Amino acid sequence: MRGSLHLVLHIYYLALGLAVLYGNTIASNPADALRLLLRAEVAVPTLVFLDLAKAPDCDLGSCGSFFGRACYTLVKPFVRRHRGWYHSVWASLYVASLAALATYLVALWVGSLGIAKLDPGVPRLVFLVALSSYTLHLLEDGLTVRGVGLLGVRLRSFARTGSTDTLAAALLVLPSATALVVHYTATARANLSASATVGLATLTLTYVALVLLPRLVRR
Repeated sequence: MRGSLHLVLHIYYLALGLAVLYGNTIASNPADALRLLLRAEVAVPTLVFLDLAKAPDCDLGSCGSFFGRACYTLVKPFVRRHRGWYHSVWASLYVASLAALATYLVALWVGSLGIAKLDPGVPRLVFLVALSSYTLHLLEDGLTVRGVGLLGVRLRSFARTGSTDTLAAALLVLPSATALVVHYTATARANLSASATVGLATLTLTYVALVLLPRLVRR
């Protein structure tokens, strides 16, 4: 799947996640929501999440990911092929750990300068966010014909990079977005967080369907 599509999908996941966590604040007071999103405790994990959207593809060359490129440089001599080790859960853990460590060291440095004080929990949050972002990229690659192996399971579907991967991304996102809008409208715009949760559940079910249906058809 193309890097641009990975980024678009990650932006959607991010919007969905923020709506689940802060949806009611966003809907009731956009100004407060903006101040909330600009806080370092939210902004830093958000930037890390988006930065790592294309990180696994750094073994192809330039991938537009700061953390991805830095982490890949350290293991480049050991990566033999694309969608090999750098496209694995272990690589996810490796990159997430380095991202959290880097955040912790920067927080210490910024604190020592007296510029700002970052919440001690941010590095842990960065670890979880980085792990999620990297793993989501791998799951997205599971929508392609070539697929990707995760913990002994080979995920693959119908998409071909450069041709039908846009269709796969649309089929993944549209049911979720539609479910969110329909639920939010049907409940008289009462609870954006609940509607976003419905959208998230629909997204998960749609992904499972896109991966399983091609297997059933081939049988």
